[in-house]
Amino acid sequence: MNFKTLLLKDAIAQELLNSLAADFESLLEESEDLIVRIYEGDTVLNESIDLYDLFYEENVAGIIVNGNLTVNGTIIDYELDTYSCFLQIKGSLNCHTLASGCAEILIAGDANITEALVAFYK
Repeated sequence: MNFKTLLLKDAIAQELLNSLAADFESLLEESEDLIVRIYEGDTVLNESIDLYDLFYEENVAGIIVNGNLTVNGTIIDYELDTYSCFLQIKGSLNCHTLASGCAEILIAGDANITEALVAFYK
């Protein structure tokens, strides 16, 4: 993997997450070890991304891509009412399948997605 990590509290201090709506302060109260993965430039991932598992199994609060992201797999967050890893893309997203429940996903560019399912509480 070609990413660097930064503690969530340091990403907040560097104002990398200002466009996100999540309550990061309450997340930090639960765990100060949460990290953010940062990919520089256009990125291709030849695997699926499970945003729920990243958060609960790998302590990843979120992913920032400073460029375009292509995922040759599925981006999934099957939970509707539990926090999951955020995904912030400064460029465009290309993937076949995106299924998201509760995850915050921000895409600055185009979203080229063949199949999408997005669910939320109203």
